[in-house]
This record gives sequence, structure tokens and C-alpha cells, in this order.
Amino acid sequence: MTSSTTAHSPSVEGSNAYRSKIGHLTLDQKISLISGKNFWTTVAIPEAGIPQLKVTDGPIGARGDLANHVPSACFPSGSGIGATWDPQLVAEIAGALAEETKLKGAHVLLGPAINLQRTPIGGRNFECYSEDPHLTAELAVAYVGALQSGGVGACPKHYVGNDTEYQRFLISSNIDDATLHEVYLYPFERVTKETRPWMIMAAYNAVNGIQACSHRALNVDLLKKEWGFDGVIVSDWFAARNTVGNANGGLDLEMPGPSRIWGADLKTAIEKGEVSEAELDNKVGRLLHLMDRSQPHPELQHETGLDKVEHRALIRRAAAEGMVLLKNEGKTLPLDANAVKSIAVIGPNAEIGQIMGGGSAFVNSHPPVHPLEGIRNAFPNADIQHAVGCTNHKFLPSFPKGTIKTESGEEGFWEERFEKDDFSGEPVAAKRVGVGRALLAGVEIDKEAGPEPKSLRLTGHFSPRASGLRELGLFSAGPARLLVDNELVVDNWSDWKPGESFFGFGSDEIRALYTFEAGHRYKITVEYVKSAGAILAGAQFGISTKLEEDAIAHAAGVAAAADRAILVLGSNSDWETEGHDRTDMALPGEQDALAEAVLAANPNTVILMNVGSPVTMPWYEKARTVLVTWFPGEEMGNAIGDVVTGQAEPSGRLPFTWPKRIEDHPCYDTYPGTEDLQMPYSEGRLIGHRWYEKKGVEPIAFFGHGLGYGDASIESVDVMESSKNDIHSTVSVSLKNAADRATRAVVQVYAEPSEKDAGEDTPPRKLVGFRKVDISANGKAVAEIDVLNTSLAEWNPEIQGRVVPSSVSLVAGLSSNDIAK
Repeated sequence: MTSSTTAHSPSVEGSNAYRSKIGHLTLDQKISLISGKNFWTTVAIPEAGIPQLKVTDGPIGARGDLANHVPSACFPSGSGIGATWDPQLVAEIAGALAEETKLKGAHVLLGPAINLQRTPIGGRNFECYSEDPHLTAELAVAYVGALQSGGVGACPKHYVGNDTEYQRFLISSNIDDATLHEVYLYPFERVTKETRPWMIMAAYNAVNGIQACSHRALNVDLLKKEWGFDGVIVSDWFAARNTVGNANGGLDLEMPGPSRIWGADLKTAIEKGEVSEAELDNKVGRLLHLMDRSQPHPELQHETGLDKVEHRALIRRAAAEGMVLLKNEGKTLPLDANAVKSIAVIGPNAEIGQIMGGGSAFVNSHPPVHPLEGIRNAFPNADIQHAVGCTNHKFLPSFPKGTIKTESGEEGFWEERFEKDDFSGEPVAAKRVGVGRALLAGVEIDKEAGPEPKSLRLTGHFSPRASGLRELGLFSAGPARLLVDNELVVDNWSDWKPGESFFGFGSDEIRALYTFEAGHRYKITVEYVKSAGAILAGAQFGISTKLEEDAIAHAAGVAAAADRAILVLGSNSDWETEGHDRTDMALPGEQDALAEAVLAANPNTVILMNVGSPVTMPWYEKARTVLVTWFPGEEMGNAIGDVVTGQAEPSGRLPFTWPKRIEDHPCYDTYPGTEDLQMPYSEGRLIGHRWYEKKGVEPIAFFGHGLGYGDASIESVDVMESSKNDIHSTVSVSLKNAADRATRAVVQVYAEPSEKDAGEDTPPRKLVGFRKVDISANGKAVAEIDVLNTSLAEWNPEIQGRVVPSSVSLVAGLSSNDIAK
């Protein structure tokens, strides 16, 4: 139990429209309900009046079935949202996402991701809000509450300890009780008790040796009974791997379908007494309760995508709100749009920026605004010159825009799907697609009765802009090949081998060289066959980019000739994606060398960091201005223009500590774990900034750091005891702004232990409250921040619960290392 009121296990039986049907269902019908029908929907029982439920991937957009290519609004990714430190803004975003989810005919959005950024190289860090449990909890509560107020269920994920992608199906996250309850469970506890989410997703990994889907102590005793969770625990996709263990361990819904672990095997287990029918009834009751919650509950409908002006405006504002100004020597920013005569826009992420990370969080976005376009929009009277400088891809990028067309002259490829695996017969489906990826995974609800395609062919006509040798690349989950003018060039067919693509179900990239001539039109064909029993099915292909002979020197020359240079560095979804972690913190490619050259050529260079996680910046001390844009969604370029010109304040603050080098981070010595797939969380409660402060390690920037265009400071801090049961204290912080323009500040309240309570593993301070505050030009403001007992509570092994310490000091600051004296 915790210091807050303990909830009791809810009854999932009842008389509501769907739950009342449970007593009329046969054993076979009940078993059928708790496994999916396909990738995104549950099983319907029409004769019992039970419809399908549909879920869709989030959390930055409602994607729908990826194979349908229906566009969706793309909001900023998790780390960018975390950097806003603004629960009210997060609630606005979640309200818009409820509308987006309904456009896809879905009832539950799979998000938010509320795991913690334990290591800077975690593959899904960009999806998560923060290294800090309290910041994560506050934003998650806002997100889930607003999404569900909009009539769409939330699914916080991944419960629990799924903080890296390394061997995620097999790794055991070994976490001591104090760390588990105070740090990693804390966001799930807050969101469960305060918002009653409709669904929670169980993780792939084990926790202390027990698979998350089978962990009865966490799923039943804690989540369902103690915290009062009355929703559905769904497996992460393909995470359910044990019939009896999952059934008795608290899992309620196996996804995707059709069933691999329950079905006939669960019926046998029930008949043998290994699983009780009461356990099954509880699961069915929870699923039917979810159907009651998702009223009105229409039949599954066609997916649509509306490019809403109001959603664009919100994405643009949210992207700017999350941007973090790490340094701004000499007040380089903002730039006067009327005074700057020439700008060099340079870098691998300049013309095509990274608006989102890879994996489950990917959406088919509406047409994005990239950095170069946004800067041109913001500086209409300036001479804008562009240079790439270097590349940063891991996999070869898609064919350049405007170079691939269908036979009829439309942009993109013509896709044909065939019922047979030899491409024979008439296609069962055909359409134009505009991407370099082809998928057969998923469900198309408008063709439920049609045959399932087993092979796929893409055809396009490539007109290269320059002659020369190019690399062509292809990777796939199953056999695939790429042909040029009907000649086999890339063979991933005859000797297909598994690799790390497609979440570990695909191959590594196979590459081959081909000489193209400008002015010639080449037929590009990609053929793919789905393997029997394949979990995922698809292929991705691309072509190398041809750069100048000395692209870095050319870029430096462009920078030297301009009044200002804007250098857009970063990673992309090849590197930051679900399925694998990064191997280091370095910027990919020759970006560090490019930064050194451009800074030397033009000291008035503004560096934009288009990343989802921290990277090393060996040139950081030489740079005057560094602005972190994150993966900011489809309005990326316009948001950059707003911030660079001062139309918007860069009011983001770091949601994690930014290390100087990978060796400095808390779990460097224990990641990825032992040879027998045991990952010790040996740093304990000293996650993130707590470690750096405790060990005296200096990062590039501390948690909570960020500069505005004003000059905010704290004048005084007053701590007042509260008479409310759930509030420990109210901290009143007086601020002033010494600048001639308005600004925003993020006031942060930290708890510091008393000297007698400060053990070796005790954090020197931990975040327990915050508030974003507007301060007028040369003005003052007061922020009042309530500190919850729950946020102060610490694990007590004697009572196996959390209690508020008898003595604690509350301090306030503008970062974890900038505390008001």
C-alpha cells in the first residue's frame, strides 16, 4: 500500500449492456473473446450481440492499418512532449488524438509509452517522456484523462521495466523493490488510480525472472487488486507465450490474433483444472466492460484521414513549446527575419527532417513541412542556400521525391497484391503508393471476405537527376528481390537470412551497385512473398544519395558566404526505432566533422539537433547556439521558423540529463546485462540526474535545463504545510524577468533527504512538482505548486509499502542543478 488511499479490486461482473451477456456465453465463446481476431481487432460473436473492438497504434497519432496507407496527423514524439513540461498542452494533444482515433474507426489508442529513459541509447527513448518518474506521471495522467474524456480508451505501456530494446522478448529486468515501486511503477500507479485507463499493455520482458504477461504479483495483486484497475491487460504484440502462466498471471487479452497460446490449449487447461473458469470469466468481464465504456459502439468502419487545420496548428505550437535552447551565447537567437539577408541551411536533416521515430509509433503522416521549407517560409526576403554536407542513414533512403512515377505518370509506385505466392492471376488489390516500404501485415476491414494476399509487386519508373553509380538496398521479412529493367539487381530471395529489421523478424539490408544515366527512364520492380507462418510481412527498399566529391568542404563554403548558417544535424528512424537499441551515442555518419567545418567557416551558426535521444557533441564548446528540436511532428519546419525568428518562445526543458559521453550514464556498466539475459538495475533509484548529482559527474546539461528568450530568475521560495490529506505542502515561488520581452519559465520543486536518511543509494534530490509560468517583460510572477504525499513516499521494506518520510526538505530551481539559494 502507499501513502495515498488504497483502491480495492473492482467487480467486473455487472448488468451493463455487454457485461450482462457473460452468463449466456458458452465456454468456447468466452475463450474466443480473449484472443484477437487479427492484428487490430477482437473477435465478434454476432449471435450473442457482441461486436468487435478495434485498437490502433499510437501514441503520436492514430495510424490505423499501416498497409492501408491512410494518412494521419503526426504529433511530436514522446521526448518532445516530455520537454514541454506542460500537462495542459498534453491534454490538448490527447483530445485531438481522440478525434484522430475515431477517424480510424478504433476504440482504443495504444499509448502513452510511460517507460523511463534509463539509458541514452534505448531504442524507444523517443517514445517515452522522460528519465524521471514524476514528470512522466504528470504528463501521462493528463494524456490518459483527456483521451478518455474524448471517448477513446487509453493503453499506457509497457508494464513494466521495458526500458531497452536489447533482447526484449527474453531479457529479465531485475529491479529491487524500492526502485521498482518508487521509480518504474510510479507512473503506472498514478495513471491507474487517477484516470482509470481502459487498457494497460503488458511488456515483452521478464521482471525479476517472471515474464510480464505471467506476473501475477504485479498484474493481479498490485495492479488489479491494490490499485483498483478495472480495465483489460493486453499483451504487447506476440508477447503472450505461455498458456497457463499467462492465464493465471493476469493477462486478459492476447494480441494479435488468431490465438497462438489460448484457444484449444486454454480449454484443455480449464478442463484439467489448471485454470479456473472463474479466471476466464474475469477476463471476459473486463473485455465486455471495455465495450460498455466505448459506447456508442458502431460497426467497424472504413479508415479515413482528414488533414485538419486546427490539428496542424496544435502540432506546430506543441513542437515549438518542446524545443530546448541548450545554449545561446551572444543572444544569437532569435534572428530578425527582416534584417538577415542570407542564410545557409545545411545538414542531412535540413531538406528532409525526421518528424518521428521508427517502429510502432510510425504513422503515414499528412504532407510534412521540413526544416528547409519552414526556414524559407520564415525568411521570405532572405537568400537561402542549401547544402547537404553528409548523409546519416543506416538503411538506404527512399527514392527522391519527383524521380519515381507510375506508368500513368503519378508520383510513387503501383502496388499489386496477389492471392498466390507466384504472382499469378489477377491482383486481388491494386493501388498507387508513395513510399519505399510495402507491407502485407495488418487487416483491411473493407475486404474481410476477400482472399488473403501472399505476394506483392511494386512497379515504378525511375528518372535519375544525375548519371553515376548508385547503391540499391532491400531488406524484408521474407524473400524479396529488386529488379531494374527486369534484370535482378538486389537478391534477398535465394538466400534470405534473418537480421534485425522489422522488429527482429526481417533480414539485414542487402545492397548492390548499378550505374544509372541521366535522361534515361528505368523500370524498378520489387517483388515480395510472404513466408508461411510469418508473424510480420513486408519489405523496404531504397537508393543511395549522390553527393559532391567533397560535400563537407562545399557545405562549409556555402556557410562562409552567408550572414547566418543553420545546421540541421540528427538521427532518423533507422537508428532510433523499436526493435533494437543504438550501439553508441555518436551522431551517425560524418556529422561531427561537418559541424566542425561549418562552425569554423561561420561562427554565427545555429545548430539544430533533430534527435529523440541524447548524442555526443564533441564540437559543443565551439558552438554558440544549440537548439534541440526533437522529432517534432509534421509541422516541424514551420515550428522551427517560429522559434528561430522569435515568433514563439523555445520554452522546452530537458526531460533527461544530457551526458557528455556514453561512459558517464548510470547503467553503463550493467547494460545490456549478463550472458544469461539478466539485466541488473544496479544503479537502483539513482536514475538520470540523480546519478550525476550523487556521483559528481558533469553532463553537457542537467535535467530540467533550457533557456528562453527572456531572463527569468527565482527571487524567493516559501514552503507552506497543507491541511489536505493528499497534499504534503504547497511551495510558493516568486519569479522575475529582467528582459524587455515576455518569457516562460519552468519552476521545478525537488525533495532533498535529511542527513540521517541520506544513504548510499538515496537520491540527493528528486522531482516532486513543477509548473510552467508566463512572465511579462520586466515583470514578476508567482507559481504555487502542490507537492503530493504520493510523490514523496518511499519504500519501506518492513511494511512492504511506501510511506512519506518523517523529514524532507523542499527546494525550488530552474533545473535539477540550478537550485535557488
